[in-house]
Formats: sequence, structure tokens, C-alpha cells
Amino acid sequence: MKIRHLALATACVLAGPAAQADSKNPDAKFVEHAAAGGQMEVDLGQLASQKAQRPEVKAFGERMVKDHQEANAKLAALASQKGIDVPKAVGMLDQHKKEKLAKAKAEDFDADYVKAMLKDHEKDMKDFEKEAQSGEDAEVRSFAADTLPTLRSHLEAIKQLANEK
Repeated sequence: MKIRHLALATACVLAGPAAQADSKNPDAKFVEHAAAGGQMEVDLGQLASQKAQRPEVKAFGERMVKDHQEANAKLAALASQKGIDVPKAVGMLDQHKKEKLAKAKAEDFDADYVKAMLKDHEKDMKDFEKEAQSGEDAEVRSFAADTLPTLRSHLEAIKQLANEK
């Protein structure tokens, strides 16, 4: 029964923003998704800076907070200029991911966080590369291109942490 409720809630959460985003151009969708993802990186980074056992994982979490807050501020200004509404908080699915990490046992947290960051940054790289190459709006395309080196650096750092276990 719980699974059915979770599936229904998930479908509703996904359908709402997806239906709304479908009516917008691809650049607006990118901005919305990048803003939500950036906020999630900040939230999970704060969690890692508190819960991580390994100093290097804790430092990576602190770096996520700093770097993504800076990128989020630039993106918020761009979104405002373009008249694009960005989420002020993480969505239900991201909130679930955050709660799951928050409840992770101390000995599991670092590995779970690193795995989540690896997956997120691999997806982010694809999304930002696509926008940087084929975005229609020059300023949004420029934001994506300017953010790529930082994301690439994050991905390399998290890959290194994943290999150090």
C-alpha cells in the first residue's frame, strides 16, 4: 500500500512541473531545472558538511555550498531578467532524497552522498553541455558554458572521492 501511495505521489509531483515546463521554451526549462538542482546541491552540501565522516567528503560538501550558492545567485538574476520563475525550495523527489541521506547511518553517509553527487554531476554535465551548445537564448547559453568548468571540477573531485573509499 505504501508503495502505491509513493508511486501516486511521485507521479503527481512529476506531472505538475513537467506539464508546466512543457509550455515553456527549452531555455526556460533548463533554467528551472538548473535552479532546482543547484538548490539541492546546496542543501545536500550543508548536510555533508555536518554528517560526513571523512574530512575530504566534508570539505567537498562545503565546496558544494559555496560554489552552488554563487551559481544560484547568478542564475536567479538571469531568471529574473528573463521573467522565468525558479523554485524557491527543492521538490518532493529531491526532498525525499535529502531525507533519505539525512537518515543514513553515519558509516553509510559518505558513500551514499558520494554516489548521489556522482550521479547528479554526471547528469548536470550533460544538461549544461547541451544548453551551452544548442541553447536558443545567448545569455542562458553563456551561463551554461561559464558554469561548465566548475561542474567539471566537481565531477573530477567526486570521482576521486568515489575511488578513495
